[in-house]
Amino acid sequence: MADAAKKALRKSMNSLLRTLPMDVVSSESQRITDRVLAHPAFRQAQHIGVFLSFGTEYNTDQLIQHIFREKVAKGGTLYVPQVDPIKERNSIMRLVRVPRYEDFSSPERFRSGPFGILEPSTPFVPISPPTAPPPPEEVTLDDAFARARLDLIIIPGVAFDRNLGRMGRGKGMYDRFLAECESRGLHPYKMGVAFSAQMVPEVPRDAHDILLDAVITGAPTDGVYMRDS
Repeated sequence: MADAAKKALRKSMNSLLRTLPMDVVSSESQRITDRVLAHPAFRQAQHIGVFLSFGTEYNTDQLIQHIFREKVAKGGTLYVPQVDPIKERNSIMRLVRVPRYEDFSSPERFRSGPFGILEPSTPFVPISPPTAPPPPEEVTLDDAFARARLDLIIIPGVAFDRNLGRMGRGKGMYDRFLAECESRGLHPYKMGVAFSAQMVPEVPRDAHDILLDAVITGAPTDGVYMRDS
């Protein structure tokens, strides 16, 4: 039942997002950025995962620049997603460290991934259980699991609700990634970001869908939803 409801909502929401005026995308992206920067979880975090914007998603570029200036420059870490390129496994995602902002414009360091989204061009290393032997010496893992440091993850989605429910694009990448975090003893603060048009009364949920800790929206007022708020 939830699958059919998700499919219908995803279709209608994707249609709506494609028609969002660019001035709305711009103004709401600015509000979201301001609210993320002011949020206690962001202010306390040093090791942060952020998605790279695609299509009419919230524009994360200003947020990423701030992270480099105020977090990375002081010993923190920025991670961005990388998806397994093998089709049968491309719902598997890592968060890979980006040392410098300039790396994003380097074709040697970034390329278009399986879904057309910019991602690190380093070879994807399949995720192994924490007890597995280390990878070969020629393979260098520089991600959130190898570093065992992840304080906060900024999460995109197609639709959200005030109860901190989220519906993604249907691949389950973030749910799997967050479940893997739990199995490794990592407990990042989970912050969803959304335009006001992406808020719905209730997101259809399955048992494996993970609730967020906060949803930050671009609405003119009442744009932040958190646990126990």
